[in-house]
Amino acid sequence: MKNKLPLFRWTFLAVNLILLLVVIFFAAHRYFFRLRLPAPLETKFLTGRASFSQNYGRIPDFSLTEQSGQTVSSLDLKGKVWIADFIFTRCADQCPVMTQKMSFLRRKMETVQCVSFSVDPEYDNPSVLQGYAKKFEADPARWFFLTGKKEAMNRVAQGLHVSGTEQPMFHNISFILVDREGYIRGYYNSSEPEKIRQLERDAKTLLA
Repeated sequence: MKNKLPLFRWTFLAVNLILLLVVIFFAAHRYFFRLRLPAPLETKFLTGRASFSQNYGRIPDFSLTEQSGQTVSSLDLKGKVWIADFIFTRCADQCPVMTQKMSFLRRKMETVQCVSFSVDPEYDNPSVLQGYAKKFEADPARWFFLTGKKEAMNRVAQGLHVSGTEQPMFHNISFILVDREGYIRGYYNSSEPEKIRQLERDAKTLLA
């Protein structure tokens, strides 16, 4: 009995250490995965009056369904400056915070279009998205909550250089700024106040 007790203690400590390492690994993976950003591309072909030059490529073509059941395509956003994010309505973590911050940005810049793509499209049908949008008093004309088939949502996510529907809990938490010509002009960590202020400044520059 005396020999078994130390062995039990060592086993208990080893198991708890392994569990702690697993938790740290997944926490680190989640943090870095959600904030991973693409590298900017050459910008010499861009036009407009923007004073900053970063460019991450053109948005992909898409045709999806918004919260009222109407179709919204990438062509409907042509000529508009817009901010995108990726959320899902069952998220109890970062998504409500992101949506609240998007609502703040929309109120401060009334001419900017907001677009929220669902990473849980099988659950987030138009009716569910409409209920979610109402919670944040989203103007349906100025803020689209988009859903569609998983393949379509994944193509959009891939084109915007973020994670898709495979791991909704690990979705990217950046706001994405797109100019009138459909070029991605910036990624902004939604959890950092200074990045939100920079997004506002950059969006106003594109609107000028």
